[in-house]
Amino acid sequence: MLSEEVFLTGMKRLSDAWPDFPLGKGTTELYRERLDRLSDREFTFAINWHLDTGKWFPRISELIDATQALQPSVIDIWNRLIAAAEIGQEPEMDGPTKIALEAIGGWEHFQYTLYDDLHWQFKDFKVAFLEARARDNLALVGGEQKVLEGK
Repeated sequence: MLSEEVFLTGMKRLSDAWPDFPLGKGTTELYRERLDRLSDREFTFAINWHLDTGKWFPRISELIDATQALQPSVIDIWNRLIAAAEIGQEPEMDGPTKIALEAIGGWEHFQYTLYDDLHWQFKDFKVAFLEARARDNLALVGGEQKVLEGK
């Protein structure tokens, strides 16, 4: 959970970098609400990344996207699962990893599959993992947008 001090420091830095952006109370509250699920480390990384690469004041989704660089890649997660299977101990997993592993048969199936046969399952794991991670990120930024009728 994002601490108030880190949040306010980050928003001040953005405001200093883009002084023409109207950062009112309502805007700040919306950023706070939507970014509250980020850790202090993720938020600070996103602010610094945007200060280094951004051309305008960041949208909430751009700050969340910046945190993706901190997440392990699919191949890193796959290699950790293989290492855990080699010692016969199920690792602690996040939601997307659990979902992707279930998509290819679950932990029991994975750990008893021959190493040479695992590469055939990687593609399905990767697709399921990326879809699950995308759903998590979509939930983080507020879910699907509703289209107004008649507009």
